[in-house]
Amino acid sequence: NNNNNSKQSSLTMRNHLLASPTTSLLPIVVVLLLQCSIHSFVLPQQHRRLPAALLSALPSPEESAQALSDYMAKAHSEKLKALKEVEEKKNSEIEALKKEVASLKGSGATTTTSPATTTEGTTEEMKEKLISYQRFMAKYIVEAQEQKLQAVEEAKSAVVQQYEAKLLALGSSSSSTSA
Repeated sequence: NNNNNSKQSSLTMRNHLLASPTTSLLPIVVVLLLQCSIHSFVLPQQHRRLPAALLSALPSPEESAQALSDYMAKAHSEKLKALKEVEEKKNSEIEALKKEVASLKGSGATTTTSPATTTEGTTEEMKEKLISYQRFMAKYIVEAQEQKLQAVEEAKSAVVQQYEAKLLALGSSSSSTSA
């Protein structure tokens, strides 16, 4: 009897879902998942009482639809508010830049560039540092590759020695057994 009630409530939920597409699917999915997992973890006697309690704790489809509508409306208004703030910030930055360009054009002053100086020195010093860095990196890469090659050769010779020792051991044990 309780099993029939459970099946009937599942069918009722399914029919209601098909009739009203705006209802929230989350409560229904939770109930269905709980019903599926209950068979694995709960004794059958406890299972018969649990779905009715779960179903009575769920909000009605109208409440679920209203909650979803409220959430969507709030999210939409927050999105519009954020877009308005971004647009205002963008417009203020554009206006500031237009004023700056106009003041530069109005003053008629041309900017003269002095030799490029940075916090660490002139362009020539920076070129020298760059060349020095490139040389260092080239040397480092070559040495690193050589070290890798040497390590591979050492590993190869160690493996060869290990297998030669095993072959000698096998050869001496087979010759002693055949003698």
